Amino acid sequence: MRRFQQPHWSDVWGYDDVHGGFGFGDRNGGGTSLLDCTRAFDLVIANSSFPKKVEHLVTFWSSVSVTQIDYLLYRKSDIGLCTDCKVIPSKNLMTLHRCVLMDLEITRKRRKIVVYSQPRIKWGALIEAKAQGLECIRKATREVLGISKCYSGGHRGDRWWNGEVKEKVDTKKAAYLKLVENVDEEERRVNKVQYKLAKEEAKLVATTAKTALLVI
Repeated sequence: MRRFQQPHWSDVWGYDDVHGGFGFGDRNGGGTSLLDCTRAFDLVIANSSFPKKVEHLVTFWSSVSVTQIDYLLYRKSDIGLCTDCKVIPSKNLMTLHRCVLMDLEITRKRRKIVVYSQPRIKWGALIEAKAQGLECIRKATREVLGISKCYSGGHRGDRWWNGEVKEKVDTKKAAYLKLVENVDEEERRVNKVQYKLAKEEAKLVATTAKTALLVI
């Protein structure tokens, strides 16, 4: 079996980027091939990064051998996430290999939500002279454009509402009342046709008035 570990820190000189220097056992005759492989894949040996007692380093324990042959690796870019790595020294395990645990501290980054709000007028910067100027602008606007009448319902007060539209809408309402009040089947069919015609005419006149207002 190949082993990463060496009894002294001086034996891993030149591999401090992958080996923390804390291990158990002697390096076998394979030399540094496993360390070279770890470096090639840009990894770090978690078992060797933290000083531990012997019972927290040994991963294989039998009557004939006590050694460290099981390792946990992590990427160098995640070196700040690993906070601890150790063996659980329990004798209740059925296998000869002991459980190796690595603690990772992962912090969830909250995404900053950018809220684009509507620009607001800085009324706090309004002074008396500017207030008088704004009032003059409002007065001139009322005189040039006029003001709408404050009706409580319907379309009254809208600029597109005029006499022609009102006449067509009243005709449609009268046709509808005539339709619902009549009980004769033949007359109801005639009134239904008249109501549909009045409804289309009222809709056409209202659309024309709105379009003309937009063009202006």
